[in-house]
Amino acid sequence: MVGIAAKMAEDHTTTARCVKGSMLFAAAALAVGFASQPAAAAGFSPNEGFTADGAYQWHIDLNPAGFAPHIEATANGLGPRGQVGADGSASAWKLLSVLQGAFFGVGVVRYGPYSAEMNIDYVEVGKSESTYAPRLGREVGVNANYTMVLVSPGIGYEAYRGEVASVPASLDVRAGFQYLYSDPSLTTDRNLLGGAGNSSEYVAPWIGLRASVYPTDHWRVSLLGNLGGLGINDGSVNWKTTLLASYLITDWAYVDFGIAAIGLNQIHKDTTVINRQTQQSLHAIGYGPVLGVGFRF
Repeated sequence: MVGIAAKMAEDHTTTARCVKGSMLFAAAALAVGFASQPAAAAGFSPNEGFTADGAYQWHIDLNPAGFAPHIEATANGLGPRGQVGADGSASAWKLLSVLQGAFFGVGVVRYGPYSAEMNIDYVEVGKSESTYAPRLGREVGVNANYTMVLVSPGIGYEAYRGEVASVPASLDVRAGFQYLYSDPSLTTDRNLLGGAGNSSEYVAPWIGLRASVYPTDHWRVSLLGNLGGLGINDGSVNWKTTLLASYLITDWAYVDFGIAAIGLNQIHKDTTVINRQTQQSLHAIGYGPVLGVGFRF
């Protein structure tokens, strides 16, 4: 129990450091923006990193958003010998009873065609239900929980700035590295069955694109796609795609809405003290509406 408690404390400390680092990035972005005092563009456009005469200028866009995903997940081999597994799906009508928290945020600092960014994704879900246990000959309660924190700093370059069918448009190519913390767990109300979990964390590269069109200076429609992991951790990969429509309220504030999907295919191989190979896997997908606010400097 002491070891489990120590591990949980270590995991929570790591997650806290991750979130703290993300907050420091946002604070630094604000500091740069206020120090350089860039004038926010009068409206959305692909020229936000440039002045009217084409010179480079700082432009900052911070966009926190709420995410209400439908979650489907399968976790296998969670036990120390790989023998415990759990399947669970949260149906849409049960969403509010199982979704404990979901959030994502994007911060982008531009200077001409160059950009630096920070992406933060957080999802926590839990589900409780009864299932039949053959060894006990009765129903038992099972609690399944899953927490994911994904932090992805990166850099980008505006590869295209012009028009598509007479509509202003832009395309950014992006890349960076990501920190992924994942914690699936399974417990029951009967100690005879026990419980299992397999929290993990790793750092891996990611690549992505951001395509935007600007129908008017008050509207921006963006499609973002990220692919991470790239097989670094025993073949693990993750992906995220987001379609957002943003409406500018003032020169410095806007609201946006859309839909996002995030997927995770994580594999973890391990060797026990008796030299036995085990493999844990987690396959999860979440998709749903997004509603957020944004601030420009």
